[in-house]
Amino acid sequence: AREAGAEPILLGIAGDRVEEIARTLGGAEAEVLVTTGGASVGDHDHAQAALERLGGKLLFHTVAIRPGKPVLFGTASGSRLVFGLPGNPAAAMLGFELFVRLALRILAGDPRPHRPRERAELRGGSLSRIPGLTFFPRGRASIEDGRLFFSPGAQQSSMQIASWS
Repeated sequence: AREAGAEPILLGIAGDRVEEIARTLGGAEAEVLVTTGGASVGDHDHAQAALERLGGKLLFHTVAIRPGKPVLFGTASGSRLVFGLPGNPAAAMLGFELFVRLALRILAGDPRPHRPRERAELRGGSLSRIPGLTFFPRGRASIEDGRLFFSPGAQQSSMQIASWS
């Protein structure tokens, strides 16, 4: 968050109860609220209900990416942005990078809020496509003789975070 121009305020852990999550978020003095966990549609996923309890407006609740499909975005108290990221570590990191960081850079007035993109040659494996989803594989980038290569990690499960380092 700091790299994106924001000063994070840690609100602690709210339990899996709508009232507790809404109370924690409602008491925060911040322009942007970010939660991790509870953004999906399971029995213990209460981010959307907490947003509604705050009188917020849900703008979207899933995105066609993997990892990180259950991303929630809405507004509360007028102009406060609310992001609900998945509890899965790799999915939360990707959701932050794609959505939260971008919003923070735009709010900070960055004329180029997107990170630069480069094309790389695939090395040491293949990547399968998932119909209807944009897949963000984890792996390693390397430069050899002025050429950029990408080697996908062996484990692409959302629980695998070592390949993000």
